[in-house]
Amino acid sequence: MSIYTDNIQDMLADDSKIAIRQLESDAMAGNLEATYLLGKVYYDGVYYPPNSNKVLGLWEKGAQNGSIDCLRALGDCHFFGFGYEESNEKAMEIYNEVLRKSPNDHQALCQIGRMHGHDWGVTKNISYAIALLEDAWKKGSGRAATEIGLLYMFDMEKNVENIKEAIKWYQRGAEHGDAKGCYRMGLLYKWGDYGLPESPKMAYQFLFRAKELSDALSLLITSEGCGVASPADMKMLFEEAERRANFGDGELQEALGQAYVRGLGVAVNKELASKWYLRAIENGNTFAEYQYGMKFALGMDGFEKDIQQAYKYLSHAAQAGQSYAMKPLAELLDDEYIPGLSMEDRNSQMIYWFERAVENGEEWAAVTLGRKYENGYTPVQVDVAKAINYYQIAADHDIDMVYLSLGKLYMIPGPTANYKMAHRYLSLAQEKATLDFQIAEIELCYGKMNKDGLGIPKNLEEAHKHFTIAAAKGNADAIEELKHIKKGLFGWKII
Repeated sequence: MSIYTDNIQDMLADDSKIAIRQLESDAMAGNLEATYLLGKVYYDGVYYPPNSNKVLGLWEKGAQNGSIDCLRALGDCHFFGFGYEESNEKAMEIYNEVLRKSPNDHQALCQIGRMHGHDWGVTKNISYAIALLEDAWKKGSGRAATEIGLLYMFDMEKNVENIKEAIKWYQRGAEHGDAKGCYRMGLLYKWGDYGLPESPKMAYQFLFRAKELSDALSLLITSEGCGVASPADMKMLFEEAERRANFGDGELQEALGQAYVRGLGVAVNKELASKWYLRAIENGNTFAEYQYGMKFALGMDGFEKDIQQAYKYLSHAAQAGQSYAMKPLAELLDDEYIPGLSMEDRNSQMIYWFERAVENGEEWAAVTLGRKYENGYTPVQVDVAKAINYYQIAADHDIDMVYLSLGKLYMIPGPTANYKMAHRYLSLAQEKATLDFQIAEIELCYGKMNKDGLGIPKNLEEAHKHFTIAAAKGNADAIEELKHIKKGLFGWKII
């Protein structure tokens, strides 16, 4: 950074109004560095609400007058859809133009590397992306180091060596002052992930350095400064969060809603919590909308239970793609009367949102659908194939409570019968079973498989042993089965 930029940043920290007046004066006088920095003030939304008209006016003028910083920033505007229609292709065109005019511009090089690493307007090529990012790192980009770390962590095979590489590059980014690198290191120390110890102190130090990022500042607010921040620091962080939230930062608005509803660093205040949640919702924060809906659904945190309000917020969040809202919405429709909604609409929506929840990775929703199709619970009919499909999703996520049901379903004669799979899941269920009725059900199934020769040679003596164990634990079906298996002079027989 230049001496001018350093001075302006110090002035912004001390008195933002004086610093911005200085930038306006210098930009008016033709100072291209001031033109870029003033545009960044209106772009970042830290001191004023974001204003795309002012940003583009400043940066377009600066780029026309030869400012590489302003030209590159216009590429960012195209990339993020700020003031322009979002266009990876136009962004790439501008970043390449920057490199033609300034071959050592590490920020443009970093962005091009990121785009190759994520299939943004170009074919994804991880090795080429890392090569570009390493070049940007050597030219001075701390962000490039962090981006290399992200590629190793999330876009390559999860193994010890790649995780070590990811952390190494995060550290390099953080050491170079990159906020995103500091944020990633903060997360690792907060949760004690990937071999790093859980350390609230280290987490706080890194997250504090990353507080310019909304997700870092939000975490500092909702974790009460990782439990180690001083009262003075928490006061400063809270004031910073409120200032930026008032400029329209939806993530910080949601964090403040959490803070006021849970008393995190401030007194519990339901009215202020509602204010910030609703402002976040107005800004399109679907996670805030999910949380707000849940408070009405459960009557929690000082909110009275209100099914109509719960349905309003959860359904809107789910329709906007918030996966966390889908299963609770389906459960609300399953369990509660929704004013103004017919039973037919309620049931169809309920199944739809359970299905969407499963598609979005909610394996417990698959358990619910499996039960419905196994037993024909309203509004569906028994469907063995669908029950197996949903239970299999749950089983693949190690939800052991479905093993017994899967074993029994695979035993049912017909197109879905698979005795090898039945035996597999009955064995897994047997390993987990602790209650008598579970053990009895498993023994009953093994008895039937031996009695009827389902995937194994028919063996009435073995069947009798399994039925006897099940019957001893009170299983009525096993007691009935024992009435029809007897040992005669010439061996076991069915009577």
